Amino acid sequence: MEEHILLSEGAKIIPIEVKSEGYNKHASLDEFCKKFSARVGCRYLVYIKDLRKDEQTTLVPVYMTGLL
Repeated sequence: MEEHILLSEGAKIIPIEVKSEGYNKHASLDEFCKKFSARVGCRYLVYIKDLRKDEQTTLVPVYMTGLL
């Protein structure tokens, strides 16, 4: 399962992709950020593992989503 959420912070867009599996690939998030690179701020992927950073994407465990 994969869901997408957009938040805004001023003039910047914060894309969030939520995954239940296959978190090593986030092609749709990458494509969105590439297309709208001038407007994208931070980018997040919510998943079931531990907190970590993958290039430009911050991978956030589900229990930390309230901190976004």
